[in-house]
Amino acid sequence: MEEPSIYIVVDIETDGPVLSRHSMRNLSAVVVDQAGKELDTFSENLLPIEGSIPDPGTLIWWQEKNSEVWAKITTDPLEAKEVIRRFEAFIREFEGQRIFVGHPLAFDGLWVSNYMEMFLGQGLMAFHDTQDPLFWSRDRLTILCRRGSWYQLCSLPSWPISTRGGDPSTPHASRPR
Repeated sequence: MEEPSIYIVVDIETDGPVLSRHSMRNLSAVVVDQAGKELDTFSENLLPIEGSIPDPGTLIWWQEKNSEVWAKITTDPLEAKEVIRRFEAFIREFEGQRIFVGHPLAFDGLWVSNYMEMFLGQGLMAFHDTQDPLFWSRDRLTILCRRGSWYQLCSLPSWPISTRGGDPSTPHASRPR
């Protein structure tokens, strides 16, 4: 019998869009169970990574559009290494299959994975030799699909046919271009 899934819904804030030049300034998460019940929350502000330079356009955006949020995410920041260690300890408190959720995943997931690799020696992806993965992944292709105002696990056959080139047996990646 499979362990129950625990969803770690993550949001980050940064001082620019480029991982190698800018810094994550806030890491927040809400943990929910399979029924959607909120179990706990996490939020910490991070000091910029040494040598990073905030993006001028992003700082203007923060000041003009979200100055109150910027003030909150730059108050009492901790060293990034300490925040990532606290995040790991927070996540490990939960038993079950811990599933990382981010939106947009390509942005939030990449940043969190990079910081985890820098400070924990392990990113979001668990490989065959990963001894104690922080997050769980299936052997087969699985995603979270949006269903109204909530998400559910969806395997490839439940993806819309339009993402599979019209042929239910053809994965999106092999669709003719």
